[in-house]
Amino acid sequence: MASNRQWLKFIDNKGRFQSLTGKPGEYIVKITVTDGALGFVDDEAIVELTMGELTQTVAELTRSAKKRVAKMFTMENGEIKEIDEFVDETFARSELIGFEANFDWRVDPESIPEWLINTGGGLKIQNLSGEAGQVVDFSRMVYIDTKEEARYSDLESTVTIRAINSDYTYRFPIKATGIEAGSIKWIGSAAILRGGLLWDDKGNTLKKVAGTSDIYPSDEPNICHVIVRDNKFTLRFMEWDSSNRKVVEVPEGKVWVDVVRREGGLLTLKAKDNLVRSQRKMVVFFVPENTEIDYNSYFNKTGVFNFLNTGYGMQLEQYGLSGGFGISRQKSSTSFNSLGEGVEVEDVTEIAERLSLTKLDNIYEHSFTAEEWNMKTGMDRLHVAPLGLITPWNSFDVYNSDFVRLGVTAPGWSSKNLVRGNVYDENYNPTPSVYIDARIPFKDIRESCLYIVFRDSAGKDVGTFVIRKSSN
Repeated sequence: MASNRQWLKFIDNKGRFQSLTGKPGEYIVKITVTDGALGFVDDEAIVELTMGELTQTVAELTRSAKKRVAKMFTMENGEIKEIDEFVDETFARSELIGFEANFDWRVDPESIPEWLINTGGGLKIQNLSGEAGQVVDFSRMVYIDTKEEARYSDLESTVTIRAINSDYTYRFPIKATGIEAGSIKWIGSAAILRGGLLWDDKGNTLKKVAGTSDIYPSDEPNICHVIVRDNKFTLRFMEWDSSNRKVVEVPEGKVWVDVVRREGGLLTLKAKDNLVRSQRKMVVFFVPENTEIDYNSYFNKTGVFNFLNTGYGMQLEQYGLSGGFGISRQKSSTSFNSLGEGVEVEDVTEIAERLSLTKLDNIYEHSFTAEEWNMKTGMDRLHVAPLGLITPWNSFDVYNSDFVRLGVTAPGWSSKNLVRGNVYDENYNPTPSVYIDARIPFKDIRESCLYIVFRDSAGKDVGTFVIRKSSN
């Protein structure tokens, strides 16, 4: 008697191999099936009996395949723990995940949901693999997290592992809880978010350098990204009413930004042209469904907006009409009379070349009359203030009509140095300026002009003003 499989043995109760010899009749033979080389497919065995030259099959046996087993693990309190499903319930905190199986396996990279991301070092979840029986340990686990921008709803998917030498697959449930109703999550750097969104007078995007006063233009649109449950929120635009010291809603027709809403709480905001000199601000609030907001709590007593990471509002700010210079006469510490604004110099070529200027679109002039120039009794200062500068000016240089640098002196125009000051509006908001007092009489001026070049902190010119003597 013989078997065509090694895993089928003929062994008696005492562990001895059985043999049949001699006489015809009925015999009972114990068949022992071992688990050696047990695979994942049922095995078939044939038992044959040979008598002389005659061989025939006396039995056919099936050995059932072993069951495939795959497990998923995470780390809890410093210990590796088996889990039935992976659930990410926290924001911005990575978790460890790993697998093991009793067959050679690999993770199917195409099964990884788009919202699941790697946050660890070189090993990534899509590259995980293992041999049969290889026990999971820390070195074979990876850190994963859920994209914050995807968490405006609950998420559910699976990660699949595949057998190396067959089509067998096993899917593990992967879940992430979305943001709670009524809550909000801002996407981006807190320092940048605190500064709000900024535009120049033409609606071009400006960026602030976090922690500094530096500003630079950007070709990228201004984008705001928030996570609100099911992406259901209402936009409300609010501003500070300085007269009544409270927050009021901006009327729909006076909202100066256009908003394009995209999926997942992503908004693109574009400011309209600002045609006035004054800077303007408002705050956009994202109001989730069934949520009440105390708008006044976001502002201090002087109307300064306070950004909160868990709050609903972000400041929008736009510079006033850029370029040009305001001219004012100061009669007391709080009294200023406007003399208008300078006019653009028609031919800037020689001025730009002789003064080595780079900012050619902000060169203005004013021809002072005797009435405007001559000193009156008491305080009498003439102020020149750059208007609408994106980059604030830090210093200034004075040049005579021959383009000779005079520092801050103005011989032939004033007996004193030019001085940095401020012009104040009716709300006592300051605009930095340069003022001239102790002016010599109009009739005694012999110079044709005086140049004042305003420079930023790096010494680069940001605007130039030309003082001229009117012929009238």
